[in-house]
Amino acid sequence: MEGTPVQREGATTSSKPKVLWSSAKKAKRQKTDHFSSAEKENANAAQRNMTTQLDVLNEDEVVQVEANLHGDFDSIKLPRWLRKRREMLKHTAELHAAPSTPTPFTPSASFTAPELTQAAMAPREYRILRPIARPPPPNFPERQVGSVLVDYPRRVSSVSRALYQADTPTKDDFYVNVLASHPSQSIVACATLQDVVLYRATGARRTTPTISIADKLTSSSSYISSLAWTSPTQLAIGTSDAIVHLYDVSRAATCVQSIEGAHTDRISSMAWSASRCVLSTGSRDSTLAHHDVRLRQPTLPTRSHGHDQEVCGLAYAGNGTTLASGGNDNVVNLWDLKQAHQPMHRLMEHCAAVKALAWCPWEASLLATGGGTADKSIKLWNSHTGMLLQSKTTHAQVSALVWSNPASGNKFKELLSAHGFQSPAMTLWSYPSMQKIRSFTTRSGRMIRCMTDIGM
Repeated sequence: MEGTPVQREGATTSSKPKVLWSSAKKAKRQKTDHFSSAEKENANAAQRNMTTQLDVLNEDEVVQVEANLHGDFDSIKLPRWLRKRREMLKHTAELHAAPSTPTPFTPSASFTAPELTQAAMAPREYRILRPIARPPPPNFPERQVGSVLVDYPRRVSSVSRALYQADTPTKDDFYVNVLASHPSQSIVACATLQDVVLYRATGARRTTPTISIADKLTSSSSYISSLAWTSPTQLAIGTSDAIVHLYDVSRAATCVQSIEGAHTDRISSMAWSASRCVLSTGSRDSTLAHHDVRLRQPTLPTRSHGHDQEVCGLAYAGNGTTLASGGNDNVVNLWDLKQAHQPMHRLMEHCAAVKALAWCPWEASLLATGGGTADKSIKLWNSHTGMLLQSKTTHAQVSALVWSNPASGNKFKELLSAHGFQSPAMTLWSYPSMQKIRSFTTRSGRMIRCMTDIGM
């Protein structure tokens, strides 16, 4: 019978019977669930209609709805954007109703939206972040501003003057070096055939009496072939007799020592190393000799063999250890006094005698060399690697090179070259472009030597 629970076989009477529902009860339950779903859908539709109506409400209607709800507006579950809009309208009303005078600022670290808005609208003197006023215009003429900012081209004076007019001429020989600049003063030593005159370059006057070495020469045909300062008061004089004489210019030009036996022919070039107290000499016998002048008794000097012909140029680097030697064999050798038996580098790019040698004062490894008549070029070298950095062809043989010295207050990086045979002149070059700045011609004979007092 439908609706009556049936007891299964084998079940005891004491156990709770299991009930099997009939199809009528299942149908009744499904009907109840159907009505519940319909009610939920009707409620959701009513809520959507209400939200749609609230979306189209304007500001006055929102206020009216709020009044009808007896002020209990927050108790109704409304969309979030509508609640935010209510808060925004309230803040805007407070902002418009606020007085025009700024509210005193507090040191609080946190600000709300209306406080930040009011701070941005505060007067200028109360603002922390405010644009800076434009600076006032300059009170000097505009042309003066241009004179300060414009980089005018380099201007070099062409005025020259004669410091000394000797009664006897100097030796007109490309391979001799008869000028020497004092290491610390504006004094230049100039040698004629048998005399040496010291002149102060700034005043164009003699500083001491003429040094005559006629009594030291072995014959009337002998002459002075090289000069070098070994101290502020001592001058070394090399002769064609292969002898070096050391004179103390502070004691009436007294000869304090003579060095001989190191060479067999004239001494064409000399260079002094202040850090090593060594005087290096180059001779026409193609050798170099290194003398320790602190020893009063002459000793056998250290000799260097690296040239096949006359050594006509010598120059020490700023460290006093690296020596550059140029010869008539078109070769430039770089020596280290610690290993003076063989050169560190052999620079063989010139095709004529190399007499002009100059070390750069602001770049220790930069060496400038100049070639003779068949070469007419200035070459720049890296002494550490022996690499040729740059080569510049000139108009005549290069007899001397001088770098500008920043120690003298010269801010320009320049190189001065002196030229001899075919076209005597001096040329000023800019570094590192090696562009010609100016050329100075001379009416006299060729230039065989060029020196500077303490810098250009």
